[in-house]
Amino acid sequence: MSGQLYCWGANDHGQLGRDTGHASAFAGLVDLPDGVRALGVATGANHTCIHDQRGDVWCWGSNRVGQIGAAQNADIDTCTDNDVACSHVPNKVEMDTKALQVSVGANQSCVVDENNELFCWGDNALCQLGTGGICGED
Repeated sequence: MSGQLYCWGANDHGQLGRDTGHASAFAGLVDLPDGVRALGVATGANHTCIHDQRGDVWCWGSNRVGQIGAAQNADIDTCTDNDVACSHVPNKVEMDTKALQVSVGANQSCVVDENNELFCWGDNALCQLGTGGICGED
């Protein structure tokens, strides 16, 4: 398995991992960081995440509600078409554990780690992060 990732479709939030400069459909190889091989991929409405062979998680696309888990110093721009914080560059999600599985919803992302624990981030307006009743905080 090569671990390369190809994406196609809309790219108005950078969710295809390519800087096409516009929202039109695109098909091509995602430019993953050196040495990163995708083992699992999940796509949301406007973002994409993978977990790699080392258990790291990488996300890109819209970060309107923090769904790509980007750190403060990440490569985050403003999408020209919609004025939303986004990145076409894969950003490593800072975690203290290794991810075994990744899943995303419309505007949230989750991973199952090596200890079979679930971690989620992003939109929590409807309690979709499972924070025990604290809703409305991303």
